[in-house]
Amino acid sequence: MFTPVTRLVLVLFCFISAGFLLYRSSDGWIIFFVAGIILIYEHFRGGSIWAAFQAYRKNNLHRVRKILDGINNPERLKPSAKAYYHFLRGVIFASDDDFNEAQEQFLLAAEGPLRTDNMKCAVFVNLSSVSLELGHFDEAKEYFEQANATPHRPEMNQVLEDLGKKIKKESLR
Repeated sequence: MFTPVTRLVLVLFCFISAGFLLYRSSDGWIIFFVAGIILIYEHFRGGSIWAAFQAYRKNNLHRVRKILDGINNPERLKPSAKAYYHFLRGVIFASDDDFNEAQEQFLLAAEGPLRTDNMKCAVFVNLSSVSLELGHFDEAKEYFEQANATPHRPEMNQVLEDLGKKIKKESLR
């Protein structure tokens, strides 16, 4: 959940503290050393996905883009973090009106182990919206039906209702 700079500061603090405690012959140095190793491991396996996701929840797409651009090797992320990475990339591409790339990213997210059913529903909603933008009405309906069938929070009901109206309106054209 930390940004790379915050994580670096924490790692430095852990290793400096471990060095100081080792110098003072204290057994507590190992705690700081292990904490530093865990922070480094999490940097490579989780990246800053959760910080980017929090920015997304606050509708700060500029920050999401900045954090995602700082992830050098997304293929090294844990499977769940990689699924959220692709979801957030899809959101960024959709906001840039690059719907083909957004669809590809959302499909990759849908294949990954998302943490909640509500998130799976959100991926299907986005896939439906992107398909609609691309003019693929049958795909949009299919993804919409999958979103409706996926358990979700009550807050998603309004989003689904609006998307359903939009699909119905577009299919009448």
